[in-house]
Amino acid sequence: MLKSASIRGVQSVLSVRAEARAAISTGLAPSSGGGALPSLPVGCAAPLWQLFQPGQLIELSGRAPGKLSAVVRLITHAQAEHEPVAWICARDAACFYPPDFARAGVDLAALSVVRLAEDAGAHALLRAAEVLLRSGAFGLVVIDLMQGVPRGELSWQARLVGLLRRHDARAVVLTASTAKEPSLGPLVSLRVEPHFRASTGARVVLEQTLLKCKLGANAAVSPDTRSVPVGAFKDELPVTLRCGR
Repeated sequence: MLKSASIRGVQSVLSVRAEARAAISTGLAPSSGGGALPSLPVGCAAPLWQLFQPGQLIELSGRAPGKLSAVVRLITHAQAEHEPVAWICARDAACFYPPDFARAGVDLAALSVVRLAEDAGAHALLRAAEVLLRSGAFGLVVIDLMQGVPRGELSWQARLVGLLRRHDARAVVLTASTAKEPSLGPLVSLRVEPHFRASTGARVVLEQTLLKCKLGANAAVSPDTRSVPVGAFKDELPVTLRCGR
């Protein structure tokens, strides 16, 4: 019974995704801009969501506050393109604050959250991402590896990127690696370190330093001005962001 219900659920999401892509192809919905990266003039910066193309794996790294604010933009743009989104993390790990995400425009009812046992390890989180991507039902998968990145063989990257390309999907991996530490591996298209600049009133500027780029020498990520989320203390960032999220 549960298995058949799960199959029907996946088939339903696949149907919605197929309808959305049909609407895009006929001009009834905004296109994700898949395929080659749009040509950018030398020295011209673009928003991260514009650089982030289907079939790509990107890493948002660092311990400074800002990763959640960076990834929320990617989620809202994916949802605007009618793409189902999934978030994968350890069960007891600090995650996002739903009211802040809702205020930023995230449709929480359309955001699937998968939580695994704390002792499952990083490879289990990646296997869960593979299962979701293999279904073809998700256009964006966020993998929270803030508790630790996988060690040893890197075959998971080849499998993950293969699934991303096959199903025209995207994946974001969150890590706590510093700029001096290496990226997750050779198949990461973009590695960005988000961090906040001094705030002005109720607005903050999110700088996004490009640490690795396989899109060309002229690619750059533009700053993003954001509202301070609900729940933030005066002159402070919200608790989730102050903790390096």
